[in-house]
Amino acid sequence: MEEQKTKEWKLLLGSSVDRDKRRSLRSIRKLAESGIPEKIRPEVYGWLLEPERRLGNYAKLASTKIDSEEITYTISADAVRALPENAHSGLQSSDTLKRILTAYANHCPECGYTQGMSNLASRILKYSLSEEIAYERFSEFMKIFNFAEVFRPGFPLLFRWIRMFEELVASRLPVVHRKLIHHGVTSAMYVDKWFLTGMTYNFSEPACERIWDIMLVDGNEKILFRVGLTVLALGEVKGVFDKEFEDVVHWLQGGYNKEEELQGKNLDAFIKKATKVTYRRPSIARSIDSQGGVRRIQSALCLAPQA
Repeated sequence: MEEQKTKEWKLLLGSSVDRDKRRSLRSIRKLAESGIPEKIRPEVYGWLLEPERRLGNYAKLASTKIDSEEITYTISADAVRALPENAHSGLQSSDTLKRILTAYANHCPECGYTQGMSNLASRILKYSLSEEIAYERFSEFMKIFNFAEVFRPGFPLLFRWIRMFEELVASRLPVVHRKLIHHGVTSAMYVDKWFLTGMTYNFSEPACERIWDIMLVDGNEKILFRVGLTVLALGEVKGVFDKEFEDVVHWLQGGYNKEEELQGKNLDAFIKKATKVTYRRPSIARSIDSQGGVRRIQSALCLAPQA
């Protein structure tokens, strides 16, 4: 099975269709939903995140001292935490990740560095063949997936995404929505970490791989919303939202990852359910500002840019 999928990926990667048009092919989306084979994932990720032109200034950016000592300290601490326990040597080391994050902070001083970036960069570093390539792909990711806007001062896009998610929960999962309101559980208690880290926070490694396979092929963040809604739907099936407040919050902040539906072969069915969730982003987004939802979330979340 894996060999067949690898052959199909190589055939697609070797085609003459440009990157954006390939993303629209139904065949590549279907392949992504079933999971990219591990041995070819670096090649596929490279193709999906390869910048249009090489930046060529990595060494200078990585070695330039950041003005803020607080940012420098935070990068050093987060670079260790963001890597898997068995990935602290060679290319996948905290020193490498620290240099990549330093380079990006210097490249985009408006964003600087904020917690969450290290998780994103670590995911890209894992499937890159060199440090500089990882940096350039991370920079490309931040641009084409709008994560630079997520991390800009004031977190403008983050708050918009959270409000969009709330709208989707209210319309798609009204029973869950009412139960969360009854408990006094707000989106600020769990959703921000999902979006800031691209679903790498408190999701298993296999789940992260599947989510990122789809996200990179799609070329947008929609799978993050779909997975989030599927997690909440799972919680309703498990009776989580009928429990006490502390139990609900604990589950939403990572307890879901222990459910059998997100483990082993069961993960296939979970991902399949997530990919079937449909919504129209513009129609959701239009109602947000008029309702004052973004300002409400900004006051509820205790987030401050570290730049």
